[in-house]
This record gives sequence, C-alpha cells and structure tokens, in this order.
Amino acid sequence: MAVSMSALPSSIGIPQPDADAILRTLSVLFNPDDVIELRALSTRGRKQTPAGYFDREHRFLLVSEAVRLNRQGIAVYATLNTINPLLHSRYANRIEPNATATTTDADVLRRRWLLIDL
Repeated sequence: MAVSMSALPSSIGIPQPDADAILRTLSVLFNPDDVIELRALSTRGRKQTPAGYFDREHRFLLVSEAVRLNRQGIAVYATLNTINPLLHSRYANRIEPNATATTTDADVLRRRWLLIDL
C-alpha cells in the first residue's frame, strides 16, 4: 500500500542539524589540535564549493557554519583525516563561499579513518 506524503503525520518534519551532536562527533573524529576543513557542496544554480579551515579555538564557529549551510539546503562534510595545519591560513576560521583551493590527497599527513558510503 502506498502512502502519500500528505498522509504522514505533521509531527514528521525535515531533520534539522543538531549542533551539540556535531560538536560531540568532531571530538571523536579529530584530535584536539587538528585543523579541520569544513567543505560543502552547493548544487543550486551555479556550482560552488564553500570551504574553510578551523582550528581548536574555533570549533564552535565550525559547527555554526555547518548548521547555517545545512539549513540553506547545502550538504556539508569535514575532511576526515589529519591534514597539514598550514592549510588553516587559506580560509582561517571562516567559510570562503567559492573556494578555489581545498584539501588534496597530498595535504593529508595521516590517515585515521576510511569512509565507506553505502
């Protein structure tokens, strides 16, 4: 039996980003002193790649930017492995709306995680 979307209870809504859960997840995936690249994929209109690098003192800002971008319908993710901390100077603790330089394989210093997307 097929159920139309209009038949679903009104209490079921679009999932919203959870800032606390994001911060907890970052604390599991990264060491405290790691620089983290936040990258996003914007497919609406002209293709853009918002990206930025965040240090330890600005994890809350990283989370805030991730939530902001996601609420705009943009998919966000963090580069999972340990990257060269010198990359922080590219877009230090901020999102560059149309980043032309992002992390490459050569910028990865250590592999800690392997993402398998099924």
